[in-house]
Amino acid sequence: MPEAFVQPVVSVIIPVRNMAYMLPSALMSVRQQTFTKFEVIVVDDASTDVSYNVAQEFSEHDPRIRVIRLEENVGAPSAFNAGLDRAQGRYIAHLAADDYWLSDFLERCVRSLRLNPRAVGAYTDFVLRQEGGSKEWRVPDFDRKQLMLEDYVNFSALLMRYPVMLDPRKEPVSDWDALLRLTAHGPLVHVREVCAVRRMHNKQI
Repeated sequence: MPEAFVQPVVSVIIPVRNMAYMLPSALMSVRQQTFTKFEVIVVDDASTDVSYNVAQEFSEHDPRIRVIRLEENVGAPSAFNAGLDRAQGRYIAHLAADDYWLSDFLERCVRSLRLNPRAVGAYTDFVLRQEGGSKEWRVPDFDRKQLMLEDYVNFSALLMRYPVMLDPRKEPVSDWDALLRLTAHGPLVHVREVCAVRRMHNKQI
């Protein structure tokens, strides 16, 4: 059983729409983190499958998990923002419902932010998993000029020091837009370890 609830250091926000078959992997990957002072806010974006029920079942077994149900489909950026409005953590992470973390993701990123007080976020390398195989993505070290040309940071492999809203008007590059706004205030730290898995499939939100 998880430890008694304490003020979270990290808020993990998981927007979900019709991902009942993948959501458990995302939630289990957070519960299995070696860094345990977190909260999880699952925002169900008016799913028509049992995504909400899956999230509720997890929340019944772990008080760190909260579930918000939206009555209307607003899209992933607005669903993330709804979770951000309720976040209590010092640091913010977005985790897509179809992605997941390795067990040391939060520990490595929190440590990096504590060691680099000027940094506005920490990001890791990741595995890209799709039908036909997997590939490790060793991403470049932070360079804002390069980031303005190429979105090489996986938004689900990023821990932010400051909350940044996603702009629905910028879809499908709202996460890239958020990264550029975030890094206008300082650098990112690159954690040169594979700590996340991004799954590519034909039903992404």
